Amino acid sequence: MQICDYISDNNLKNPIYKFHYLMYQEPKKFSKEQFFEKLVDDNDDINIEWLVKNIQAHFYKLVNTILNLLEFHNIQQDKNIHLNIDMEMTIVNLLEYFYIKKSTILDLLDIFYKLSFTVNKNKKQLEEIISKEIKEYLNSEAETFSIFRNLHKDEILNVRNRIIHNEGYSIKGYIVNDEFLFQVYDSNLDEKIYPNPIYSYYSQNELSYKAPLIKVNDYLSFHLCILYKYMDIYLDFLLNKKEIKIDNIDESHKQFIDSSKYIMYTKSNLSPLEKKFKELEIKIKTLQGDI
Repeated sequence: MQICDYISDNNLKNPIYKFHYLMYQEPKKFSKEQFFEKLVDDNDDINIEWLVKNIQAHFYKLVNTILNLLEFHNIQQDKNIHLNIDMEMTIVNLLEYFYIKKSTILDLLDIFYKLSFTVNKNKKQLEEIISKEIKEYLNSEAETFSIFRNLHKDEILNVRNRIIHNEGYSIKGYIVNDEFLFQVYDSNLDEKIYPNPIYSYYSQNELSYKAPLIKVNDYLSFHLCILYKYMDIYLDFLLNKKEIKIDNIDESHKQFIDSSKYIMYTKSNLSPLEKKFKELEIKIKTLQGDI
């Protein structure tokens, strides 16, 4: 299974475009009121169209945060360029922003489900419903999705919540041999990002007894990859649940949807991320024993 195959012909694939299939559906399948009028959720007016645009905006900001870090790293390695900034603190600031943006996207995806199917459940109950239904939809790939969802929810949201609410977690940035590194610590200075051969700084044979520092670029790029895969699965599930057949979409709407499949960047901007995606794909396949 390809995890990081999301750059094509110097264009970054846009995981949000599938939302448009949900917003330009056959009238007999969806009522206008359900999707385009304001719906009440926890006493707040939420418009589905606004919600999709919000997810899109947060995703753009998340991608640009990672691109900025990759660019900072390239500059850091160039001995002819001197940046008069505190790079370790910049790493911390961008990581905090990453945790906030990614967790916001995950929350908004679940809200989209809740509004789409008018589910009147609390957050924990909604979690259980979504996990159960997607596992049933996936069948053989259910375990993979569970890993993605748990990694998102257990690690990303946990760190984000504890940082935002001042519950004892802090991020510390490091630069070692021009490598951008970090770790999240609790109030006892115990490491909270656990060893993983995909993004840990130390070699594989050290992972069994030492919680290492984490490579910032590898960590963020990996989490962007699995967010892509997660959103692909999630939106395919929604299309299936709504019984939407893409071939039945009006041709003019289909052309509009197809035009939104990619996020336009220049080749120079995307090159560091494309390189990182390829490195991660090789690492993942190696760990899976595929090569």
